[in-house]
Amino acid sequence: DPAGVAHSMGQGPIRALAVAAPEVWAAVGAQLFHSSDGGLTWQANLGTSAPVAAIAVDPQDASLIAVADGASVEASADDGMTWHRVADGLTQAPVTALVFAPDQQLWAATLGRGWWNADFSHATEQVNLASSASTVTAGTSVTITATVTAFGEPVAAGGVQFTAEASLTSSWTQSGNAVTFTPQRAGSVS
Repeated sequence: DPAGVAHSMGQGPIRALAVAAPEVWAAVGAQLFHSSDGGLTWQANLGTSAPVAAIAVDPQDASLIAVADGASVEASADDGMTWHRVADGLTQAPVTALVFAPDQQLWAATLGRGWWNADFSHATEQVNLASSASTVTAGTSVTITATVTAFGEPVAAGGVQFTAEASLTSSWTQSGNAVTFTPQRAGSVS
């Protein structure tokens, strides 16, 4: 007979629970909570818009979380820092359960309307770089812009940090997700 440890959050009834050890997510009362230490400590997550009825954590990437709040599904690819509505094609019926398959397919069971599934392999953040020039000459300024997307939608600026070897540039200015610099010698931009 396995031994267990009882946990209490003291905030109301637990409506949903998902675990990808050591990550634990719990919908308690009208709030969503997250623990990154196996349930020893908890943080309230204020990113979702309604009480959560179901939670799923991707077994391959614990930073990918989906929650159902009524007839909609929201997902986060950054441990709940930002949330995106992702339920295109989901029927207008309450979602009763969510689960990620190992291939990053999210499955949702609905109340009386069957199930819905979607491919979340594109959900994690992707960074695309665009340069104002593909080759440069010494002393000519170049700007490189990074576009960060998650779930196919742009992510707010500020999460990109550019670096360069100090001996290669004479000036360097970063603003948000763009950097402008002047190379000291000619070459290609990559």
